[in-house]
Amino acid sequence: MLVKKKELIFADKLCEDSYIVSYYTNTDWNHEWKPPRISAVQLSAAITATARIYMYPYISRSDCYYTNTDSVIIGSPLSEEEITSTVLGKFKLEEIVKEGVFLAPKSYYLKTIDKKNILSHKGAVRNE
Repeated sequence: MLVKKKELIFADKLCEDSYIVSYYTNTDWNHEWKPPRISAVQLSAAITATARIYMYPYISRSDCYYTNTDSVIIGSPLSEEEITSTVLGKFKLEEIVKEGVFLAPKSYYLKTIDKKNILSHKGAVRNE
């Protein structure tokens, strides 16, 4: 039996011994949130939407293994017109990957052809 508390939003029985429960969190926090006075959420939304539109041809490829906001790991090389380290809006070739393990967004391990090991994980990480 579930104990009802004032923070409880809902509880639904999924099966004989399992429930899905939702609670309000931070209910003891008494400060009123004040949004920044100078902010333009629509600008950041427009920028990320434009980036997704630009990245779509690359992330929708059948040989796309991993993607992030501004990067992609694909199985075959891009054309030379799409790669440069000096032109804004073009891709920069950072590594040629020999082997990769992709666990979740921002969590992966790469072994490059130069035998460099790259370990990335959201939050703090230690490279060896």
